[in-house]
Amino acid sequence: MLMIAWCNDNTATDTVCYDLDSQQSKDEAYACMTHNGQLFNVYICGSEDYGS
Repeated sequence: MLMIAWCNDNTATDTVCYDLDSQQSKDEAYACMTHNGQLFNVYICGSEDYGS
């Protein structure tokens, strides 16, 4: 997954592995990727929300 910082378009790659046969594993992986994207924006931009 590619993470993009809203404030300056910096990018980073996030890799999360999951079990293809487990919906719970997929759900946990996607939740982790979402959280990592939020943290990336907080680190780079000071906020996870555009314009905050």
